[in-house]
Amino acid sequence: ETKLNDKWHTNTELIAYHINETNSSKGDVFSDDTNLLSKLNVNFGYTLKGNKEIFFGPSLNVLVTQNEKNGKIESSLPPYAFYDFLGDYTSVYMWAGINAGFRF
Repeated sequence: ETKLNDKWHTNTELIAYHINETNSSKGDVFSDDTNLLSKLNVNFGYTLKGNKEIFFGPSLNVLVTQNEKNGKIESSLPPYAFYDFLGDYTSVYMWAGINAGFRF
């Protein structure tokens, strides 16, 4: 966390998640195939009274998947993609988003 002044600060997060998606060809509810969502969040926070804070900022999302659906390696998770690579065994999607919240 980097303080900009008494009220404002920035915070950068790099987060990785394993996403479980139903694999239609196997009928599995839990996936042991690679289905990794990595997020880079750059947040700006504003301190309210006490420990209360609001934060917001852009998010860069990258999904690397080996999840098979309808005979293709794909995912239904990305709302859109400004970059996608659909390979025979692995697919990659990239999209931008927003991150916002309230801490107390």
